[in-house]
Amino acid sequence: MKKILSFLALILLSFSLAAQSGYEIKGTVVDELGPVIGAAVLEQGTTVGVQTDLDGNFSLTVSSANAIVEVSCMGYISLTFKASELPSTIILQEDSHLLEDVVVIGYGSQKKKEVTGAVASIKPEDFNPGVKANPIGLLQGKVAGLNIIRTTSDPTHTGFNVQIRGFSTLDKGAGTSPLYIVDGIPVSGIDQIAPDEIASMDVLKDGSAAAIYGTRGTNGVIIITTKRGGNFSDKAKTLVEYAGYASASVRNGKTGMATPEEFANLAELSGGKVVPTLYKDDAGKSYVTDWTDELSRDVAIAHNHNVAIVGSASNFNYRASLNYKDAQGIAKVSNRREYIAKLAAGQKALDGWLDMQYDLSYMHYRNDYNCGDFKQAAIVNPTYPIYDETSVSGYFIPQGTGQSNPIEAMNQKESYGDGNYFRGSVKATLNIKPIQGLKVSAFGAIEEGDNHSYWANRTLGGDEAGSGKAGRSSNTNYNRLFEATSDYVRSFGKHNVAGVFGFSWQNFFYDGESLSNKGFPTENMKYYQI
Repeated sequence: MKKILSFLALILLSFSLAAQSGYEIKGTVVDELGPVIGAAVLEQGTTVGVQTDLDGNFSLTVSSANAIVEVSCMGYISLTFKASELPSTIILQEDSHLLEDVVVIGYGSQKKKEVTGAVASIKPEDFNPGVKANPIGLLQGKVAGLNIIRTTSDPTHTGFNVQIRGFSTLDKGAGTSPLYIVDGIPVSGIDQIAPDEIASMDVLKDGSAAAIYGTRGTNGVIIITTKRGGNFSDKAKTLVEYAGYASASVRNGKTGMATPEEFANLAELSGGKVVPTLYKDDAGKSYVTDWTDELSRDVAIAHNHNVAIVGSASNFNYRASLNYKDAQGIAKVSNRREYIAKLAAGQKALDGWLDMQYDLSYMHYRNDYNCGDFKQAAIVNPTYPIYDETSVSGYFIPQGTGQSNPIEAMNQKESYGDGNYFRGSVKATLNIKPIQGLKVSAFGAIEEGDNHSYWANRTLGGDEAGSGKAGRSSNTNYNRLFEATSDYVRSFGKHNVAGVFGFSWQNFFYDGESLSNKGFPTENMKYYQI
């Protein structure tokens, strides 16, 4: 009997070990152009899955050799395999149902099935949901070959590292960022756009697709088309839209803190050269200050609201919208607020010969920065109190230690930035009716932006009068654009003919300054008297 039980136990143990080890699969996902980055490899019926890396490779441990594995990516037909029969190279094909979609390429648009270059078109229903620091976050994980990495979780910084199909070998001075086109205007960034006002985002991924932009398109092109008014109709229509959402960022764990006695013992064991004084409160208890915790929020809230009025008539349409966003950072005080107003209007005139488009957009933002020193918070003595009623500033000053009070820096320093952004454009298109498919267009646009940052120190570390410090910086940029084009699009049976001829002029201007000073007779002068 014991032998039988031992035998059964051995079988169960072997089965358990096999279940724990699972079945490992590896492979590479490609399309006709090369590796597919960000494709999802998932065991069906579970949450076990991975995404392909920059070379299209993946490695995954599934439950067994009989598990069903699904390989999918936006814009491609999904494939399923038995784990034991998974090929080492998986070739994805574009979804033919998406080939009728119209995509924007250069100075025109085509059906996707007519495009010869590598182009991906993403619509609002496929965007990533939630509050985004930058509209480019809507595409994260949605386009094969598009690598998007957020550089920081601080809401006051909206930058992302964006890379299409690897690094370019040309124009090294321009970095690796793609060229952004917003409603026909080449811009340096897209964080001035409300995500809820985007109608489509088209990614031109290879040289042939982006060739019309010359060397500016070396790193690829992302074309953004914003929403416009309703369809022209004999019956006037008005519609009100609202979209709102909120998100919460939770701090990932806290720093483990030593008790005052533990800290003193560690200091003594490390050489005994610096045995700290254990400061006590009025009740005789030693202070225990978690400096990092004092600088941080446990939960940071972000919310976004977008209201739009959409209208149309027989020869006129419009869309007016207002967007508000408020995002907190995990660091206390850090916060970003944005206000974006946008108007898009269209008009038909001269019995259909003339089409007009008008666009206006304005954004204002303010960033509040946390001036607390997190590096100092990690090393400052945790037995120090935060406040000291006997000091000039009201904060405890660790004299002669080379350390500072991080909470004093956060509360006594003032630092913020704000800015404004304006974009406006007018486009006139003349439809040459006697020649079907021929259009002549003129497009003019202006883009202006200004950014400012300010900082000022109140009394720090018991500084005396006359030691006030302050600084400010600002920059202004202008972008002017004029284009005149004529294009011809015509279909003859199974043949499509398209051509464009045009002229483009663009002018950039940038100016910036940075100033700082100290020794003010009073702190109230701050940065106003520089």
